[in-house]
Amino acid sequence: MKLTCDLSFSSAPHRPRGWKPTKLFSAGVKGGWYDPSDLRTLFQDAAGTIPVTAAGQPVGLMLDKSRGLMLGPELVANGGFDSDTAWTKGAGWTVSGGVATKVPGAGSSIFQPVGATAGRFYRVSYTATCTAGGADIGIGGTGAIKTPTISASGSYSAVIFSGLYDQDLKIFANAAFVGSIDNISVRELAGNHASQTAAAARPIWQTGGGRRWLDFDGVDDGLVSGAIDLTATDKLTVIAGVRKASDAAIGVLAELSASSGSNPGSMALFGPHLAGSAAFSFSSAGTAIANAVYTDAGIAAPFAAVLTGTGDIAGDSATLRLNGVQVASVATDQGTGAYGNYPLYIGRRGGTTLPFGGRLYGLILMGAAKSAVDISKAEHFLAAKSAVMLP
Repeated sequence: MKLTCDLSFSSAPHRPRGWKPTKLFSAGVKGGWYDPSDLRTLFQDAAGTIPVTAAGQPVGLMLDKSRGLMLGPELVANGGFDSDTAWTKGAGWTVSGGVATKVPGAGSSIFQPVGATAGRFYRVSYTATCTAGGADIGIGGTGAIKTPTISASGSYSAVIFSGLYDQDLKIFANAAFVGSIDNISVRELAGNHASQTAAAARPIWQTGGGRRWLDFDGVDDGLVSGAIDLTATDKLTVIAGVRKASDAAIGVLAELSASSGSNPGSMALFGPHLAGSAAFSFSSAGTAIANAVYTDAGIAAPFAAVLTGTGDIAGDSATLRLNGVQVASVATDQGTGAYGNYPLYIGRRGGTTLPFGGRLYGLILMGAAKSAVDISKAEHFLAAKSAVMLP
């Protein structure tokens, strides 16, 4: 029998009072802050209609807090259907009496252009009646995440992802739908939110010892954001609170683009760095890649850590910090250019390979170099959530 003792300590006394990671995103810094300890940001489905309320539930959507969960301006004209204007009606749709009504017949849409941007998330709310059939609401085509099927009367709220092609807001009803829509509102939910449309590949929200985290199974769990535009910078900082459960196989903690080894302007955090190795690593790439790797028997799995990677493409610098101490730094030529406009993959490379097995307590990505003071504050913030003690 193997007995394992996992001693962990809280760094809460070092946590800056009143400080939050939103301060890292002032002056237009782009990126994302993902906080599994905040239930306001977690939903069981990718459309954000079913909140996470208890340990053991899947997470299909994790909202980015870097923009304070702010809502943009209203995009819908005549969302209350007070007049028969602003909407283009398909077969079977009418607007009268303050509602849009559909009768059985062919499946069709009622729609209007709303000036949405492909690849962004929007909060949609609406009231529906439904006595037969079903309907859904979405923006754009390929890649869109729509609302769940409307099959019962009620008031609803969901988070939808705008797909490619036209940016029309479409209410599509199938041939059997009998019902109406009213009081529809669409506002952008600022941030680079991460989702998983495949139910079987969603990490699980867990709690214990006063901590809250996402548990990745090391098989197929993962989340992915929309594209994060970092093309205006060649400097980057990423900080994560994690606990790797195994060193048996390479694990991607977070990766900008589907593969940092193939796409210029990428970065990645690995845990472990190689199969069978007690190692973490950080990669930064312009047109060439640099890997800062730290290997030590003392960090063999299971092991909890706050990891910080800093990249500077023009400065040919990639560094890795572990629990507040720099443990690896390389000056490998990273070529030229800036970071890219790529999705952030969390827990799995490109959503298909190199799955991470373990816990994610928090993740902060910033398209900027940060001062030693800012990095220390962020590390202590995540350490308090990860049960890690920093110097």
